[in-house]
This record gives sequence, structure tokens and C-alpha cells, in this order.
Amino acid sequence: MKGNTAKIGVLIFLFLLTLGLLSYGIPRENFIIYFAVYAILFSVYLAVVSRFLHKRFSFFQLIFTAVVARLVAFWGIPGLSDDFYRFFWDGHMLLEGINPYAYSPQEFLTISSSSYWENLYPFLNSPENFSVYPPINQAIFAIAAWFGGQPFIGQLIIIRLILLIFECWSIFLMVRLFEVRGMAQNAAWWYALNPLVIIEVIGNLHFEGMMLPFILLAVLSLVQGKSLKGGLALGCAVGVKLTPLILIPLIIRYLGKKKILLWGIGLVTTLLISFSPLLWGASWLNFWESLSLYYGKFEFNASIYYLLREVGYWIKGYNTIVILSKVLALITFLLILFFSWTRNNNRKEGMIQKLPLIYFVFLLFSMVVHPWYLIPLLGLGIVAGMYFPVAWSFLVFLSYHAYQRQVYQESTIIIILEYALLFYAIYLDKNKIFHRKTLNFK
Repeated sequence: MKGNTAKIGVLIFLFLLTLGLLSYGIPRENFIIYFAVYAILFSVYLAVVSRFLHKRFSFFQLIFTAVVARLVAFWGIPGLSDDFYRFFWDGHMLLEGINPYAYSPQEFLTISSSSYWENLYPFLNSPENFSVYPPINQAIFAIAAWFGGQPFIGQLIIIRLILLIFECWSIFLMVRLFEVRGMAQNAAWWYALNPLVIIEVIGNLHFEGMMLPFILLAVLSLVQGKSLKGGLALGCAVGVKLTPLILIPLIIRYLGKKKILLWGIGLVTTLLISFSPLLWGASWLNFWESLSLYYGKFEFNASIYYLLREVGYWIKGYNTIVILSKVLALITFLLILFFSWTRNNNRKEGMIQKLPLIYFVFLLFSMVVHPWYLIPLLGLGIVAGMYFPVAWSFLVFLSYHAYQRQVYQESTIIIILEYALLFYAIYLDKNKIFHRKTLNFK
């Protein structure tokens, strides 16, 4: 017994040590070393969780361990993304009583002489675009600016505290869903200690960590027959990130005609309240303009899109991204409808199993797949008893190879390797090559 405890202690120490190295010691430009350390971290994660799965733990111990792990990544400046500088910009605009959707930073700098804006501006990654963050996010930015002040670290701490609270809520809701499904509650360890989640949510301030608990609450509420609450929760999720809109067809199929009214009232009410600030001036038009630019201009770590792009080069001789963005959006929509309306003998189980499938289809046909985009898929996949999202949470870090040079450049070979291994993991998952008991999902 003492020997096993000592081994777990050593593994946890190694886990925290490697997590600390990634959070503070290794820049993303040094990709080979970064990914090697991430591979060690992920291996230790698998070893720790595999031991925790077969032991008795209280919910307090689960949360305590998850919080300690997140505190390791709590204090540094985000190293994998510079989006957070825009959080500071938008938050301080709100404090000054200025509509963050009214001006792009490039425009605003021409009418402002404040040293704060001039010092922050060089760090922004898209200063020519209007803000793309929904009003709920803007409220968080304003809270961080109010309590954190102008120093970056103060604002970082406030945002991280908020995200940490939502992370704990996600774990709690997973445990509740496991109870409803008759699964082992210890399966929550797969999310609680997942390196991708810790690094991208707490380390790099991505709001998928705030969106996920609202999705989980919506699912739990629907399973419990609380349609109104489910609609309210999903509306809050959309208020943080727009992507949960893809789940609406599946939920409508699950609810049927009798319960859809209350659910719809909850959803629409929350959406109206959440997005009402966009009625301020020309906010809605500017917000939509930035969204349109994002979905028709950027590309990163894609799969099917890159294949079709090569066909476009062969036929047209240039990047057909404008056409492909619309074609892929239509295909994604049709596939979501197809999978949502496919019948299941057990409606509740069918919905839970299809939620990660819908998210996977969305990511598969997306033109941009940043590592943090996987967090909803990971959370829903763990609840559904799937392990391929866990595998992808490791493989997706291969995408950071594009930043190892001063000029951003992706490697076709590395992207092929990532997705080939992903589909192999899906094959293993579907055919139960690794027995479910090994992963304690059933």
C-alpha cells in the first residue's frame, strides 16, 4: 500500500513539474522540446489517471487535485496565444464608457492619445478588426479591468479566477451526469487532469472552459426533464461562444413537440438578454463583419478543408477559400441534421452519444481547429464514454509546429500524421479494441 502511494506521489510531482515547465519555461517557438515535454506530461497524466480510476475518492479530493494542478499554470503570461491582449483592450474600453464594438483598435488609436492604448496596441493580433467576443465575454473583460487595474498580471489573475470557478463547475456537472448514466464517477479524472484543458483554459485564457459547463448543465437539465432550465443553460453557452448553436437540431429531435416550447422560451430569452448589448449603435453590424472575416479568411490545422483546397488549386489555380467556406458550412449543416434526426432506441442515451459526434463533425469540416476548440468535444466525449477525444487532446498539440519559425508555416506531413493517428484512435474506440473497463468509462 505504501509503495503504491509513493508511486502516485512521484507521478503527481512529475506531472506538476512538467506542467510548470510548459507554463513558464519553454516558448512555443521551440516546438521540438515543447512537444517532447508535452508528450512526457501526457504520459504521466495517463499513468496518474489510470491509478486514480480504481481508487475511492471524494468529490472534494477530485476538486482539490484539479485546482492544485491549475494553480501551477495560474501565474504566468500566456505563451501559446496572444488573444488575451484584446481582452484587456475591450475591458478598458467598457470602463471608459466606450462601445468595444464601435471601433477597431486601429481606428480608435487615431482618436485617442492615452499612453495605455498606445502601449497595448503593438501586442494585438488583429488590430484592424472589430471585436469578435460576445457581450458575456465583454462583461468578464470589464470585471477584470475594474478589479485588476491596468497591470496585465492583475487582469490575468481575475480572468483566471473566474475560469477556475467554471472549471470546477464543469467537473461537478460531469460527476452528476455520470451518476445519471450509471457510470463510475472517477471518470471525471480524465477531464480534471487533462493537460490540454489546464494549459489552454487556465494557462491561455480560452473561454471554452466557461462555455462547457453551460452545455453540460443543458444536457443534465434535459435528461432530468427540466426543459426550461435546459434552454436557459444552452442560451448561456451560446452567449459565451456561438458554436453550441450546432447542438440545437439534436436537442429539438430529442425533446419532441411536447417539451420544445418551454425549452425554446428559455433559449430565446437567454439569447435576447445575452446579445442585447449588440443593439448599442452599430455593434451588431461590426460584430457580424468580424465573424464573417474570421470564417472566410483564416485557416489552421484543418483536415477536409485542406484536401478540398488542394483540389481547388488544381482546378482554379488559386485558393478557393471563399467558395469552400460556404460549401463546407452547408455540408456541416446537412450532416448535423442527418445525425440529429437518426433514430435511437433510447432517446436519452442517443442524445448523449450524439453530442460529441456533432462536435466532431463540426471540427472535421472546419477551416480552423485550434487546440482549445477540442475542449467541448473532450468534455462531452468523456461523459459519453468515448476516449478518442482524449487521444486528440494529445495529438492536436502537433499543430503548434506552425509557430516554430518567425514566419507562420504549417507542415503537411505533421497535419497528416495528426489526423491519421486520430482516425486510428476513432477506429480503436468504435471497435472497442481497448476494453471499456480499462478506461473505466463503463
